[in-house]
Order: sequence, then C-alpha cells, then structure tokens
Amino acid sequence: MRSFELTIDLGGRLPVPGPATVAATLHLPDRDSVDAVVFAYPGGGFGRRYFDLRLQGLSGYSQAEHLTARGVALVACDHLGLGESSPLPDPAHQTIEVLADANAAAVPLIVAALGRLVPEVRLPAAGSPRFVGLGHSLGGCLLVAQQARHASFGALMILGSSGRHTAFPAETGGGIVDVDFPSRGQDPLLNPPSRPFTRAEKRYTYYADDVPASLAEVDLDANAFNPGGSRLVRGSAEVPWGSPNRPACASTMCSPGVVAAEAARIDVPLFVGLGERDVVAEPLLELTAYPKVSDFTMVTVAGMSHIHNFAGSRAVLWDRIAGWISARRGSTSDGSLTSPRVRS
Repeated sequence: MRSFELTIDLGGRLPVPGPATVAATLHLPDRDSVDAVVFAYPGGGFGRRYFDLRLQGLSGYSQAEHLTARGVALVACDHLGLGESSPLPDPAHQTIEVLADANAAAVPLIVAALGRLVPEVRLPAAGSPRFVGLGHSLGGCLLVAQQARHASFGALMILGSSGRHTAFPAETGGGIVDVDFPSRGQDPLLNPPSRPFTRAEKRYTYYADDVPASLAEVDLDANAFNPGGSRLVRGSAEVPWGSPNRPACASTMCSPGVVAAEAARIDVPLFVGLGERDVVAEPLLELTAYPKVSDFTMVTVAGMSHIHNFAGSRAVLWDRIAGWISARRGSTSDGSLTSPRVRS
C-alpha cells in the first residue's frame, strides 16, 4: 500500500469566513490500476485515521490495507472542522449542509491531486458505480446529505447510520435509549440533548465484547473526563484515530428523520453495513428510507457493535464491502443485485 497526505484548500467555495482546508490521506494499491475509488468519511468523534488503525501490540486493524490489497483505492477524509481539517469556530457553520458541501467540494480537487501524484494510475470514471462514497456514523449521515445535494458518487456505503432514526440500543428490555436530541435547524447550544449518554451506554453500544479492554477504555476515556480528572485527547498520539472536535450538528444526528428528505432522493446502488449491536433503531425498515434505490444490500455482522473497525469480526464486514464494490464493475441499478438483509 502506498499512502499520500493531502491538504485541500476549499477557499471561496463555502460560505464560511477564514481558511477552509480539508485533510485527506490517499491509500493506493501497489499497482497501476485500481478497481474502485472509495472516499471514506469517519464518525463525529473520529478522524480519518480510523480507517488505517495502527495500534501498539495489535495488528490487522487497517481497513485501508485490507481494501488496497484487493485493488481498491481508499481516500480517508477529515470533515471540515474535525480532525486535521481547518476548524469551524462558529457553531452556526457546523451544520450538516456546510460539512456535506465541503466534502463534495473536496472530491474533484482530491481526484485531481491524485492524478498529479500518481499519473500512471488508471482510475474508474467519476460518477461510475466504482466511484464510491463510504460513511460511518456521522459520516454516513453527512454522506447521505452530500449525495442528495451534489450527486458526488456512483454508489454509496452507509455504515452504522440510519436514513430513518439513528439511536442507541437499550441494554435491557430492547428498544432504544430514551434521550431527546435537537432537531435539524434548531440551535444545538440552545437545545442540547435531554441528557448525555452514560459511560455504560457508550460501552455497550460502541464496543463489541471482543474489543481489547485497553482499546475500548482508551477510547472511552478520550470521550469524557474520567474519575481521576485526567483526560486523553482525541487525535493525540495516544488516540490517533480520534478527532479533538465534534461539530454542533453531531448532536442532531440522533433526532428522528434528520436526513430523511435527502435519503428519499438517493438513487444509486446502496450498501448498508451494520453491527449486530448498532445505532439503527429498526434495521428491517431501513430500505423504506431509500424509496428510489433499486440496488440495495444490507449486511448485519454478528458479534459487532457500532465502532466496526475495533471489532474482532471487522474483516467480515470489510470482505463484504470489497465483494460489493467488485460487483459494481458491471452492475446497473436494475435491481439485479438487490438482496434482503444478510446476517454474516
């Protein structure tokens, strides 16, 4: 795998003051052609290094290595205002629309940069089914908005995010955790969630039972102050997969129907990937959020929770992703590759 770091200047393309730059990492196969180009967008508390995890004493956690070994180029991006992209100090600019528009504006600039860096690499055509957007958690929410507003990709992969209602599962008694969130358009500072999620609720939802305790606890400690008063910083050397910032719109993504209008406009092949314990309230109804999609695949991976790339079964999901992307080579949206919910 070959990797290249990029900083993309979006100056003048967005209605935000000051600099607007997006950080991205290009992961390429060690060959002169690629089967697909996947733009990967992380969740709200995570940065682009979530897709290329390098963990001390642990191996096999890099989704980028897994996919590039199968001929797929992966472009991991930090959302504007998150990770190593430029900050958005004003919460009024930390909206679904601004972040989705920034991601869309960066796509052609990143493709052009890739062409300059490695001109010998042959890429699939932009807009083809092998030009794919992948979003996890908040990244999936923003990707749905991006695609509806800009049609950036020829196929989508939404992981751990719902077109209907993203919600935490209740540990006992079934159902979802009862927390009210601000709806889209409300000021999240004036309308905060009715209460924060507890550490136990996060532990149950985020991490599969086989996630190393050290990894889960470090991630949890970097989410909130621990009892000792010290704090790990997301995005630091101790938590390189994290983002030190979360946008204001992250608190709206768990409100019902937050991107329902955009989901109803998606008309490209769609893959929905979930853990067995994830934040999609009613998985079997997820197809109803995308009425214009005729090529729909849903995969639920046993033993996996919301932070997919930490789980012991992560390669199961990655293999399903690689297989679905491979099928895009000759697919159309005529429904021929449509499948019901699959449990892996």
